[in-house]
Amino acid sequence: MSREEPLDELDAAVWLLRVHDAPPERVARLRSRCLAAMEVNRRRSRTRSRRLTAAALRLEPLAALAVSALYLAAAVQASLALVFARW
Repeated sequence: MSREEPLDELDAAVWLLRVHDAPPERVARLRSRCLAAMEVNRRRSRTRSRRLTAAALRLEPLAALAVSALYLAAAVQASLALVFARW
């Protein structure tokens, strides 16, 4: 569309376009297939989220324990370095 083309001509051209609608039976079939596919995806995501939640419930305390152990080891190492540095 050029800038010089008036809007009225464009509107008239749009109104002349033919409309192609799908038959209602096909629309119903397509809608039911889409809804079935969406339900399958919804079930998969629920199962996946349950697995991830279960894994997170197991891994989160282990990760906290590991970080705490590293912090405690670093604190002990630093305090032993101070004690033996004075001797």
